[in-house]
Amino acid sequence: MKTFILIPALILIFLFTLNSGCKKNNTITGPQPTGIYGSWSWIKSAGGFYYQEYFPPPIMRQVYNEDGTFQLYKNDTLKASTTFTIRREMTGWSPDTSNVIHFKDSIQFQPQMFTISSDSLILHDLCMDCFTHFYKRDRASGS
Repeated sequence: MKTFILIPALILIFLFTLNSGCKKNNTITGPQPTGIYGSWSWIKSAGGFYYQEYFPPPIMRQVYNEDGTFQLYKNDTLKASTTFTIRREMTGWSPDTSNVIHFKDSIQFQPQMFTISSDSLILHDLCMDCFTHFYKRDRASGS
């Protein structure tokens, strides 16, 4: 019976160590990626152990401000507010460093790798079997 518990526990410890050991925290040494500033509306989230997709409703919106503040809205009601920083880090999802958002409220908001192309924001949770979240820039929020 102990073997049935011990082996999965050792596997989980190994996977956690492997995933967390690949991270290197390097602060960005140049201009911040300003493309993230503005308001973003949630399109979908996909991932998980059994791959699932979630779509609105509810209407979710994230706002990243140039002063480093962040707001999360659900159906146009403010649900959370905190501050954030952006760092270049090794994430395990790319052979090179990537932009990673770190939130002051790290219990409610875990760090996420992000990419921006045109008017799309893609946030990747930094864990195995986690989700990728897709957002579209709100037109009123500018570039």
